[in-house]
Amino acid sequence: MKSSAEIAVVGAGPVGCLASIALAQKGHAVTVFEADCTKRDRFAGEWLHPSGIEILRQWGVLGLDESLPGGVSHRGFAIFPDDASEPVLLEYPGNARGMVCEHANLVETLRQKAQGTAGVEFVTGARVSSVSPGKIIYRKGGSGGLSEFTTDQIVGADGRSSVVRAGLSLSRGSRRISHMAGLLLRDIDLPFEEYGHVILGAPGPILLYRVAPDLVRASIDVPNVLTSDGSDWPALLAECYGPFIPESIRGAFLQSVKTESLAFRANGFRSRVDYGNEMMSLVGDAVGFHHPLTAMGMTLGFQDADGLARAASFTAFEKQRRSVTLVPELLAMALYQAFSGRDEGAREIRKAIYQMWRRYPNERERTMRLLSGDVTSPFRFSISFLRGIQLALTGSVDLKKYRLEWSQLGPTLGSIGQILLGLASNSSARISRSALGDLALRR
Repeated sequence: MKSSAEIAVVGAGPVGCLASIALAQKGHAVTVFEADCTKRDRFAGEWLHPSGIEILRQWGVLGLDESLPGGVSHRGFAIFPDDASEPVLLEYPGNARGMVCEHANLVETLRQKAQGTAGVEFVTGARVSSVSPGKIIYRKGGSGGLSEFTTDQIVGADGRSSVVRAGLSLSRGSRRISHMAGLLLRDIDLPFEEYGHVILGAPGPILLYRVAPDLVRASIDVPNVLTSDGSDWPALLAECYGPFIPESIRGAFLQSVKTESLAFRANGFRSRVDYGNEMMSLVGDAVGFHHPLTAMGMTLGFQDADGLARAASFTAFEKQRRSVTLVPELLAMALYQAFSGRDEGAREIRKAIYQMWRRYPNERERTMRLLSGDVTSPFRFSISFLRGIQLALTGSVDLKKYRLEWSQLGPTLGSIGQILLGLASNSSARISRSALGDLALRR
């Protein structure tokens, strides 16, 4: 095996594999390090928005009309309001389609493509223990000794607990938001096939989507206050979430809670501000992540890999990615805070969002363009955000008597304030980091 290469990619998940494919197609010699290449089920990213699918096509992973093996096409999302009103359908504009594929199948497809790409070499069973500029230290096999690999550039695609991120002396910590429980429902028909179902009203949002012809994935957000080491998860999910599942599939949900294996993961937040440097770059979750309600994680990771391969320099890559990832973070946090709030003010905000989507077709389209990454302008995000606030405040006014309903306005303003504080807090790291970057450039 070689002991050096032009570029070394740490991590052979979907994002790492795509990065290796794209960089090799740009003429670079790439070596990929992966500790475990066995195919196994994981409760991880499965939803790709249209822009993510387009990136796979541009790099030849998929043909023009080809789907991922076992993939299921999706038109958008069906939102089930907590007030029991009619669901709201949000569709991708222009008849575009998203795609859902079981994570294990997605990984296998991209690994096979990467292994068949000229200029890409895999080192499997290699657990990277540390990195520094130009050098990787790894252990091959469970009991093997440490080996050294030299390279001009390291790409960290090794997830939330990235060794490459640690090698950059960047924090690997994150802010815990909630927990996610996942299970599979078998042989059922969803109320709206070809749509992800976002169900509100329970202690946390529920996301249901078809992941295979005979399987539906349920991802259930569980607030931290409901979890403990001794939690009776089947009972908690049945009692606190079961009543909000659409009646036609409620029985299947309750049965799956009893009989299917539950998967768990933590939902956290780390702003996507640190991309490393020209010698050690980060992509995917190694950069940052947010709540998965908007299902944007995999698409953002693919955009990182695509941007890194196409950029003329690391500085250009970092600048471009920082500029287009602020809005996805703001959208994910704003929607999660609005959809998970339990107070009267949060309920008024949700009612305003439903009203906005029902009343304004352009807002439904804008929401989906923001979700899919087609629109990354903070100004356009602000238009929708401010319209939602306006409708929420209007709901606190008795138009017949032209008077404020103070008992309703107070909680609404309080919830709006909490969302604004959350958005400001999440943006502060970006602002500080950008200021430091500008100062360094001026020097």
